[in-house]
Amino acid sequence: MVFFTWIVRYNSFFKTFVMASRLLTGFALGMVAGILLAPDRGEETRKKIARKGKELKNKFNDLVDSLHDKYEDIREDVEEQSAAILPGAPEYAGTNSTNWAG
Repeated sequence: MVFFTWIVRYNSFFKTFVMASRLLTGFALGMVAGILLAPDRGEETRKKIARKGKELKNKFNDLVDSLHDKYEDIREDVEEQSAAILPGAPEYAGTNSTNWAG
């Protein structure tokens, strides 16, 4: 049951990452297309590109921080659950030995 819970959380984390990366890719492509098709002077267009690039970088950094926090939460949960399960593992395996290889 614990392993299943971890798989569900990991799968959720992965789906969130894929969705966020697709969203950022779409945002970046839309931004570039909009800037290139805008009827501004070259200097104004370069300023817009720089400004939008900084905004995109900040959004990406926020995404990475969010994903890192989720990863850490999942890692901590798995460590806690494995620490709770590990002492009973030899008993579950039918032996009181800690040497599982032999």
